[in-house]
Amino acid sequence: MGAITAELVRCAEERGVTLRTATPVRRVVIADGVAVGVELADGTVAPHDIVISNADPVTTCRYLIGDHPLMADYQAVLASYDPATWYAPTKIALALDRLPAFAIDEPLAQQHIGGLFICPSPAAQAAAFAAAKAGRLPNPNMIALMTPTTTDPTLAPPGKHLMCLYVRCTPLTCDGAPWDASNEHFLYEDALDQLSAYLPDLRACIRAQHLISPTTLQREYGLATGEIMHLPLETPWLFDQRPVPGYSDYTTPIAQLFLCGAGTHPGGTVTGAPGHNCAQRIIAEFA
Repeated sequence: MGAITAELVRCAEERGVTLRTATPVRRVVIADGVAVGVELADGTVAPHDIVISNADPVTTCRYLIGDHPLMADYQAVLASYDPATWYAPTKIALALDRLPAFAIDEPLAQQHIGGLFICPSPAAQAAAFAAAKAGRLPNPNMIALMTPTTTDPTLAPPGKHLMCLYVRCTPLTCDGAPWDASNEHFLYEDALDQLSAYLPDLRACIRAQHLISPTTLQREYGLATGEIMHLPLETPWLFDQRPVPGYSDYTTPIAQLFLCGAGTHPGGTVTGAPGHNCAQRIIAEFA
């Protein structure tokens, strides 16, 4: 993932783009219904002909724009969404001293190449979705598992490995409250217990772990919804309904303000499609 970002930076800088990191934006500056720049956290105003936001739609509209007459209907649709019925993946990164062995008769190196999706049955999958939408942590859950060091050993020290678990059905709140350390520990232990049927010696291989819950995404990454895809990738947030009906073309009610993040069509998962489509929309209008 970092290699993709580095390549995008290189391509942008070769074309004269100025990139400013660690520069929080306080608000989008709007004049006569047109986005004309952004105000930074230090009060500096950076004027621009076009403003494109990769932040989630709620962050952009609620916090970077705020109350604006042109945004009233748009904001009302966003406000009608009920995150209490949403669920999102929780990521657990495991630093491993060695590769754990699956309970199958195959060479160890082959077992960990590619991604694995672990769930006992289709019925368990349906039950996991239903439990998460009701605000409960499913048991069993669905877990996606990847070990990227099997193809890129530079991600860990020699002989060590990185394993990434994605606990797929995590409610955005735990009994209506943000996730805390106790709940996160329970989720972590529950995931390892479930995986022990497939990876009996996994616990013995773990040197360290790091868990990123929906609350972590809100607190540390600025995702207002706590949803890594910004909005759920299911109805009614798909196709011409994403992010809100009438604005699936990356525009907003504010002229020259566009959205290009995972909350726009067709959603996240590192395809680059929202950004590409947004760029094509802007080129068609202004070129």
